[in-house]
Amino acid sequence: MPRTRWLVIGALLAVGIVGGAINARGPFEAHASLSYAQFLADFEAGRVGQIAQWRNQLEVTDGSNLLRVVVPADADFPFDLAQARRAGGVAMNLAIIPDNWLGSYTPWVPALILVAGAVIWVSALVRARRLIAAGPARPRLTDRAPL
Repeated sequence: MPRTRWLVIGALLAVGIVGGAINARGPFEAHASLSYAQFLADFEAGRVGQIAQWRNQLEVTDGSNLLRVVVPADADFPFDLAQARRAGGVAMNLAIIPDNWLGSYTPWVPALILVAGAVIWVSALVRARRLIAAGPARPRLTDRAPL
């Protein structure tokens, strides 16, 4: 049964590592980058169609291209976007993705793995205690070799 425990721990570790890597990368595909200043200029010119925001990253539809923009730490994105809109930008579709986007897609997977691990672990403990309580195995009459 120790092998099962290590399998459960390994599965939990793998899910945690993969989930962390996916969450660090974000919900956006890999696209060509666009500078923040160029994005604001394109928005002012009316070339930006849709914007999806997650943390400090933007996925921008510029014509028929999908581009990735990283908002600088010192920039005030809502203020800059409002200024660009007043300067001539057109209305666009802004979607803000919640910070816990990965957890919203798979809320039950870690809980199910933990419950499965607990069930396997408890059943192994119960089985071991039953074997200890039964004492040493005694030969039965049916276990004798034929004469």
